Amino acid sequence: MLFILTFVIVSTARSADDPGTLLKRNFELAKTALAAGNLSDAEHRFGQVIALGLRQLGNLSVSESRFGQATHEMDEAIKFAPGDPDIAVDAAVAWFRAGDVKKARQLAQSVVADYPRHARAQNVLGRIDLYRGDFDAAIRDLQASIALDEDFETSYFLGIAYLKAKRFADAQQWFQRLHVTMGDSAALHVLIGRAYTIGHLPEPAVAEFRKAVQLDPKYPNAHGLLGYSILEFRGEEAYPQARQEFERELKVHPDNFHALLLLSCRGSRSSACQAATS
Repeated sequence: MLFILTFVIVSTARSADDPGTLLKRNFELAKTALAAGNLSDAEHRFGQVIALGLRQLGNLSVSESRFGQATHEMDEAIKFAPGDPDIAVDAAVAWFRAGDVKKARQLAQSVVADYPRHARAQNVLGRIDLYRGDFDAAIRDLQASIALDEDFETSYFLGIAYLKAKRFADAQQWFQRLHVTMGDSAALHVLIGRAYTIGHLPEPAVAEFRKAVQLDPKYPNAHGLLGYSILEFRGEEAYPQARQEFERELKVHPDNFHALLLLSCRGSRSSACQAATS
């Protein structure tokens, strides 16, 4: 769960405006203000340039897993642009990756309080709440984000939040909506199957992974995940059937390390299975 959340929360660390474009724009405006003798505006614009530069450095540090450095750079950026909501949300992501969930949530909450229509802030706050286990709050946050700016990843995590909150009917309806929106594909069935696995619902997970391998027998990890879900659903007595799926996975992807681990599974809670599906 942590791996999936951290992976996706990093992928949302982008704002609608490209930071490089904003930096260049503010630098040009600062030079114009300085040439016109407007020292107050020039000072403000140069502060924005420094803040945006620090923000880019912070995001680069996050991408390189240098989280301590990233939080320092983001905090310095906030000092130069304390009212910039995009920098604050990037800082929330950096602090989350650094392991300080409380501070990350405070930063995201502050943006939502001041900018209730900031979709990305609602998005990040919802994913933090999902990680914290506050599923009702996560659902509210993610619904608010989708209402402002719908995208697939946020919609997918809303489905997971429904599952974690044990709102199974809502989750199924929401995933069906994704099918209509995105179209039928092995990739989508695997993602939804993973969501059911996270929600500890092996029966619908098996159904989704079966659909995935029917659509694309060579889709990466589909056979392996199907075998794992069969074990979780039916127990160790289903190992022969699960093993067939692990072997099919290795036949199409012989270098798949996770499939090799899954082949040693004798039950869905074995250490090999847990490692292979984490």
